[in-house]
Amino acid sequence: ADNDHGTVTDTRTRLMWQKCAYGQTGSGCTGTPLAFTWQGALNKVQSINLDGSLIYDNWRLPNLKELISIVEFSCNQPAIDSNIFPNTGYAPIYWSSTPSFNTNEGALKVFFENGEFGWEVKSTALQIRLVRDLPPTL
Repeated sequence: ADNDHGTVTDTRTRLMWQKCAYGQTGSGCTGTPLAFTWQGALNKVQSINLDGSLIYDNWRLPNLKELISIVEFSCNQPAIDSNIFPNTGYAPIYWSSTPSFNTNEGALKVFFENGEFGWEVKSTALQIRLVRDLPPTL
């Protein structure tokens, strides 16, 4: 569901996502997404939560499982629902918060051209899309 303030809610996973890659703006997600090293991405999320610039103060990088949950395999280039996440781009690669299990030098990423995932060296600059948990329902 589109929340009309730059976020969308996935009622199935109980997650709220930023509609745009970080650095893009507006309902059509215009502009160029910013890219961060893995540690830089974690630091950026912390500063966003402290300065309150994105309404809520509990944003985080999604883990690999969460990031894969927004892959739309019936779509290609990008493998994401462009009605929900507009202007994702042709070959965007996003960091997850999940460290690589086979090297301390890496963390896991999702390649939204086709929905594949793998590991990347943490010093590589990749895009980020923030997520937050919805509060429990009563």
